[in-house]
Amino acid sequence: PPPPPLVNGSFETPVGLNDGVSAALGSPWAPVPDPLPGMVWVATWNPPLSEYNLVDFPDGDNVCYVFFDVPAPGSAFGASQVLTETFAANTNYMVTVKVGRSNTYDWPGFRVVLLAGGTVLASDEDPSTTAPTAGNFINSTVSYTYDAGDVGLVGQSLEIRLLSRGVIVDGAGANGWEVDFDDVSFTATPAP
Repeated sequence: PPPPPLVNGSFETPVGLNDGVSAALGSPWAPVPDPLPGMVWVATWNPPLSEYNLVDFPDGDNVCYVFFDVPAPGSAFGASQVLTETFAANTNYMVTVKVGRSNTYDWPGFRVVLLAGGTVLASDEDPSTTAPTAGNFINSTVSYTYDAGDVGLVGQSLEIRLLSRGVIVDGAGANGWEVDFDDVSFTATPAP
């Protein structure tokens, strides 16, 4: 059978250090931008449960950890995966992801984006979607319904980006700003 279009959607590879940040994102995820500026971390993290009001994380032990500790208004930092599936005509797409807000660090906002050939097809972000409360995760859903005006994108690579909005939404950031992502899924269905 063909490989799944999305790989490592729960960031379980590599195995995160206990209560620590691993050295890098697991393949095929890559940091955005690449390379990252100083004082910004995008990695796989096995966080202590004190970070969240949870018994378990949404899926597995790790999350995608996006953190910066200097103000960076307007800069989007995060993770990207180019999927094995390419954009097809008469196909609808959906990306779902759990977005988490730490109990420890201030909130920079989030943005989940689906692209084809670098062109944004659809996105979700707060405040359009209510941000999670401290210590919790919310569901973010990005849906794209095929539009014949996008026929020029057929055959282009599909990409998912999980981003901090890089705006100072909440708090003075004495300890930094953080958003976490987990349990990413992707579906493609024939358009009716």
